[in-house]
Amino acid sequence: MPMRLFFLGVLLACATALGVADEKPAVKLNPAVVRKLVEQLASDDFATRDGATQELSKLEEVPEALREATKSNDLEVRKRAQTAIDVITARAEDKVFKALGRWTQIDDFKSNHPNDAIVVEDKVIVGTDQGQLRAYRCEDGKSIWVHHHGVRIFHSACSDGQRIYFSSAKGVTAVKVEDGTEVWSFGLACCDGPTFVLPKQGAVFVGGNDGKLYALDAKTGKQTWASDFIADAPPDPPDYSGERARMTNTKARPSALASDGERLFLSVFDQCRIVAVNATDGKRLWSFQSRGWVYGSAVATEKHVFFGSQDESFYCLDKQTGKKVWSYKTKGRIESGGAVDDKFVYFGSCDGGVYCLNQSDGKERWRFATDQRDGRNSAIYSVPLLHQGGVYFAAGEGKAYTVNQGTGELKWKLRPSKGSELYCSPATNGVNFFLVTRAQDKEHGEPSLVAIGLK
Repeated sequence: MPMRLFFLGVLLACATALGVADEKPAVKLNPAVVRKLVEQLASDDFATRDGATQELSKLEEVPEALREATKSNDLEVRKRAQTAIDVITARAEDKVFKALGRWTQIDDFKSNHPNDAIVVEDKVIVGTDQGQLRAYRCEDGKSIWVHHHGVRIFHSACSDGQRIYFSSAKGVTAVKVEDGTEVWSFGLACCDGPTFVLPKQGAVFVGGNDGKLYALDAKTGKQTWASDFIADAPPDPPDYSGERARMTNTKARPSALASDGERLFLSVFDQCRIVAVNATDGKRLWSFQSRGWVYGSAVATEKHVFFGSQDESFYCLDKQTGKKVWSYKTKGRIESGGAVDDKFVYFGSCDGGVYCLNQSDGKERWRFATDQRDGRNSAIYSVPLLHQGGVYFAAGEGKAYTVNQGTGELKWKLRPSKGSELYCSPATNGVNFFLVTRAQDKEHGEPSLVAIGLK
């Protein structure tokens, strides 16, 4: 390795650590001074380059001249500019987190990763990789109860306010909301899929990897019907093999389940499609196949059903017929579902964009781009949360964002756990919203449950 780059790597690490830890107030500099410092990043003198990097790291905001330097043909200039930007943004994000962060639960999740949270009354509930269903008080993160299930709980649970329902390799289990004690279990191992409950119908539903959608009585766990979604599976689209998408020794891979109260909309990952059935009897209504795998959930309005696909498109279907109304092409896979208000639909893409589209014709209202790293925007695996004029979401790289619902302009962003990733969707009780983090690797980040105040 050239000596110049060796010293660069050492000093960049030091500059980043010192910049984030520095408690001195960030500074503002004259634009001419900033441009001079940016020019010094390319100096042949080591001390000059290092001094410029540290001075730029003290800035209150990232100047455009520094952003432009990350596009330089000089590798060292790009790296130093990015280091300064990282320190500036980390300082700002830490400030926001100190203002909005409510509590963080870490100790319970060491080597026991939590999966997507739900909120039930005053409790936030998570299932874990070691087979625990854990309940915490929304207000302060105090542990309320733990249900020891013994098998990984991957899919988020659902609840009707009386019981919490979740799936695992043991089947479907119902526990009491107040103390987590088991009420019943439906012991069909293939039912380790997405669940959904309709309280008015007294029914809970689960997608099975045997190719059937099951309906169970919410009070007793007894099966009321099963609807086959494998017999009429369409041919695989080019480059999206169903066999490659399925887990070992399974016939299907249902990935998400949604409802409008009367119909169920099942996302079938390996079949690249959405299947709609009647919630009362499981009768097939229609199905629609995209050109790529479908992982995220659908979301329905009075007239339409919306969903995204790994073919990089977001689809609008007629809810009655399942026919395509329009589709919108992004520049990356779409791995999660959308959120709707009266007129617009909001969703994220792995191209790093959150999109707001008109429900009627798919025209773009606005697009927000996440922060770049190494020239790429951070991918989004999160279903947006809409609350009082804000769109809340998480980016895989580890930052949580809130943008204006009407304009897409950034309200704030923060990093809830240093070095951690956010492959989750937020849940809320109307006061806080809750995220689960995961470690990047053995040396960076940590699994946790974080509460952040809504603002």
